[in-house]
Amino acid sequence: MNPGVRNSRKLLFLLVVISIIAAAFAFLTLLVGALQPIPLLSPIDDIPPLDITEFGTADIPDEFQVCIVDSDCIFVTDNCASCTCGSAVSSSSLSVYYETFDIACDTHEPSECPVAGCVPARTACVEGFCLLIPDYIEPAYETEE
Repeated sequence: MNPGVRNSRKLLFLLVVISIIAAAFAFLTLLVGALQPIPLLSPIDDIPPLDITEFGTADIPDEFQVCIVDSDCIFVTDNCASCTCGSAVSSSSLSVYYETFDIACDTHEPSECPVAGCVPARTACVEGFCLLIPDYIEPAYETEE
């Protein structure tokens, strides 16, 4: 057999093998993408209203704070007069949180601002729940980012 033909067959075989590997990798990537977590909250009709304290601060239920990694968490205003240091909720529940927060604040007028000042903070997922952590506290846990 001609050496040029033999090399062409080897090259063709190699291209076929690489194509099969690339197709398998693409399939696995799609499969993993399809296994992403489902939304953490159902429509707003299924969510009870937020409780608002006498100072106008929302008592945020756990359902709004469920997370897997730090990047799941986002900073939110948690006071009807916007005068607290805020809180953290799951980014997947952000729109539902603000809808229920706005409804709760429509019926509440805070008497005074409960906070004199805030420290710089970051959001973090700690043991499956979004929290606001002051920046001067070093993480005592491993983040998954």
